[in-house]
Amino acid sequence: MVFVIFVGSVMGDCTPGPGCHDHDGAWILHSLLLALPIVASGAILVWLVSSMLRHLLNGRVHPLALNGALTAATLATVWFAFSPAFELFFWFIGSR
Repeated sequence: MVFVIFVGSVMGDCTPGPGCHDHDGAWILHSLLLALPIVASGAILVWLVSSMLRHLLNGRVHPLALNGALTAATLATVWFAFSPAFELFFWFIGSR
């Protein structure tokens, strides 16, 4: 998300020349500070669900299979949560 915010902030928004990207640093910092709570809350939610599942399935499933399943579930959650996270980000950007 940070890479997309950075690249999106400096590409194609004005013609090259003096004064074009004078305020990009402030805009990038503002965008990163706005994205930080979105990413942190998503990470905390994934961590809580993953730790709960690990606690519930610890004695019932082989540890290697459990690690693989939780890793796959975490990667899938992050992959599918990328678009909603940006929708929330753009909603916050648009509401200022």
